[in-house]
Amino acid sequence: MDVGSLRFIASLPRLDRDPLAWRDSVRRVEAHGYDAIAVSEHVSGGWQMDAWTGLAVAAGCTESISLVTLVLNNDLHRPAWLAKASATLDVLSGGRFELGIGAGWLAADYSASGVALDSPRTRVDRLVEALEILRLWREGGHVDFAGAHYHVDALEVVPPPTRPEGVPIWLGASLPRMLRLAGERANVVSVHPAMGDHSTQAMVAEIAPETIRAKIAMARDAAAAAGRPAPEIQLTVHDIEIDGLGSRSGWVAEAVDAGVLGKTPASMRGTAQDVADQVAFWASELGVSRWRLGSDSDLAAPVIALLGKGTPTGDVEGGPS
Repeated sequence: MDVGSLRFIASLPRLDRDPLAWRDSVRRVEAHGYDAIAVSEHVSGGWQMDAWTGLAVAAGCTESISLVTLVLNNDLHRPAWLAKASATLDVLSGGRFELGIGAGWLAADYSASGVALDSPRTRVDRLVEALEILRLWREGGHVDFAGAHYHVDALEVVPPPTRPEGVPIWLGASLPRMLRLAGERANVVSVHPAMGDHSTQAMVAEIAPETIRAKIAMARDAAAAAGRPAPEIQLTVHDIEIDGLGSRSGWVAEAVDAGVLGKTPASMRGTAQDVADQVAFWASELGVSRWRLGSDSDLAAPVIALLGKGTPTGDVEGGPS
């Protein structure tokens, strides 16, 4: 894969009590050369950021970078409001919004929200219906839908889509049914480890190249069976260390320390050039075009620059506050 086709996603900076400093951090992400800025969605575990508000403010202090939810929990949103919020942010950002969504998984989010945590099958069934409502929204006019979980009657499609194909859809997936659904419906598949078992043994298996390759193949095969182009694939480097400084996810770090260092795209360490070489290798080996290099966008900026995407300093001029 040509490194020029790679796309890099940065995490939206953590909330700062100084809103001007936070906006400067967002501008610096764009100056570094990242292609997208993304935020996840949780209401537990000390998670600070509301995804919609954060991306809306980020849209106002950037010019070209894509804005991605990576990913929303479908169970915390009604499809009609999800469609309208997506369309609104897309219009106000000049067509830069991309909707990442999943079936939900973290029990603490459900208990904190007062929402029942149903079986995986039921959660995915709901997501399938939500995706169909979003598809109908792209067709314009009015949306009518009657399913087992959602009923929508004469939903007005306003604002209309900014693009004929609508807002791009990202689906987060780790297990077979979600991987197949992502292949059938998504523009981008965010392939990640299954979250049910954080034991070191389970994580070693989940971040092994053969496991990741099999998951990617499952999504691509589903796309082919549905007669549609293969979706792009996104991976996250959960364990990254550049010149002795690192951004590490504990459960992946334990698996890496258990013996998979240098053998998985989930972990990259060394100089900026070393990490750039590893990104290029795994991108070619697995056919992965979209990458999130840890959670520290400044740390990974030299890697982005080496791959021809921007500058390591990320110097920005003052913009609107």
